[in-house]
Amino acid sequence: MLVFVCLCLGVLFFYSFILLFFYSLFFILYSLFFYSAGVVFFISFVFNFFGLG
Repeated sequence: MLVFVCLCLGVLFFYSFILLFFYSLFFILYSLFFYSAGVVFFISFVFNFFGLG
């Protein structure tokens, strides 16, 4: 019984670790995408503002 509980806890921790890893990876990619989109938008806004675009 104790071995079963330890096994279940180990699997639970393993799955939560994988979930956390993928969640952080997704968050990093998401923020990078929005950062690059913001930079592109800002550059195009500046070019349009100064009449260069």
